[in-house]
Amino acid sequence: MDLQTRTAAAGDINRDGFADLIVGDWQGDDGGDAAGEAYVVFGAPFGAGSAPVNTTGTGAAEMFIGGVGNDHLTGGGGADVFHGGAGNDTITASDFAFRLVDGGSGVDTLVLQGADATFDFTALADTKVQSIEAIDFTGTGNNTLKFGLTDTLNLSEVPNFDFTGLGPAPKAVVIDGDIGDTLQLALDARGT
Repeated sequence: MDLQTRTAAAGDINRDGFADLIVGDWQGDDGGDAAGEAYVVFGAPFGAGSAPVNTTGTGAAEMFIGGVGNDHLTGGGGADVFHGGAGNDTITASDFAFRLVDGGSGVDTLVLQGADATFDFTALADTKVQSIEAIDFTGTGNNTLKFGLTDTLNLSEVPNFDFTGLGPAPKAVVIDGDIGDTLQLALDARGT
């Protein structure tokens, strides 16, 4: 296409429920010398591509949206919003400055990249982190994760059959630390 193109809303040409777009090139040559061409761009739900989304943000407040693949969404420390997609996503944050982490469906991991940091889930609003089935707080140095029973109930939507075999499975969150890291468990949201 050259610079003489026109774009127009086309309605829902293929009747899939999503608006489509027509791009016209008045000098396209497929049908003869300068006969013109038209291209239809079919609409689709946002984030519906099957390729994994791999993106890294800046220090600004940004929005990250995954697709249906196993996405890797990495924030840069701003008041970010993360929406994982349908796959097994990995969402990485350096601290709790983000506004929202929502893993979406699948088995999703929140990676906290602290450096001798304390991550206190018992002090977070219950809606700030959702649909997360694993937390990795290995980071750098000796990190501390404070985590309560209420946090487990609010975070994960997926029962973990690894703990119960084929029977009824409770909600569970897998927590991964390394040597020097500390996990402090609390019975309720007040940290007691």
